[in-house]
Amino acid sequence: MTAKIKLNAASGGGSFSLQAPSSSSNNRVMTLPDTTDGTILTTTNPKVGNIIQVKHVYKGNRFVTTSTSYTDITDLSISITPSSSSNKIIFICHMGQAGTRQSNLDYGQGIRVLRDIGGAGFSDDNKLNGASDGARDRISFKGLGWAYNDDHMPGGVGFSGVDDPNTTSAVTYKVQVSAQNSSHPFVLNGTYNDSNGGGTYNGRSFTSIIAMEVAE
Repeated sequence: MTAKIKLNAASGGGSFSLQAPSSSSNNRVMTLPDTTDGTILTTTNPKVGNIIQVKHVYKGNRFVTTSTSYTDITDLSISITPSSSSNKIIFICHMGQAGTRQSNLDYGQGIRVLRDIGGAGFSDDNKLNGASDGARDRISFKGLGWAYNDDHMPGGVGFSGVDDPNTTSAVTYKVQVSAQNSSHPFVLNGTYNDSNGGGTYNGRSFTSIIAMEVAE
C-alpha cells in the first residue's frame, strides 16, 4: 500500500522533520530540504511498472565463430535475481559491428538467448525466443548477410524482449550465435580481416546487454 504526504514550507523557510510514532526506542527522523514543496512517496511494494533493478554487461573485444551449431558469444551473459516471482525482465541487446563474411549477401546467422534459473541448466524455452514449432530453431532473430565484403561490417544491430521467469532465484541469460555456413564466419565488434588501419570500416565497436526487473 502506498502513502503520499505533501508538505508546504512556511513563509519563513527552514527544513521539516518527521518522526515516526514512539512505539519503541527505535525512533526514525526524516528531514526534508528547505523547498517550497516536498512530496514523499513511501511504499512496501513497488508500484506496477517501476524499474526495480538494472544489470548490464559490456563486451568490447572482437569475436569470431565458424560454428554451425549454436555457440556462446564469449563474455555476453548476465544474471539478475527478481524480487518477486510475478515481475518481468526486460532484456536489451545492442551489437556493434556484426555480420557474416561473404560477398554475395547470401549467408547469415541465427541469434538466440538461453536462460538458466537457479542453476537448473540453460534452455531456449523463454519469451526472448520464438515459440516451439516442430524441428525449427527457437531464435531471437535471424541475421541476414549484412557484410558485402570482408571489411565492411555494419553496426547498430539490436533486439529486445520481455521475459517472465516466474521465480525469485537467480536468472542468467546468455547470447548464442550459429553461422549458416562454416565457410562464412560470424564476426562481432570488428571486421573479418581485422586490419589495423585508420579507416572507419576498421574500427572497433562494442556489444552490451541490459536486464531490468519490472514490477507487476
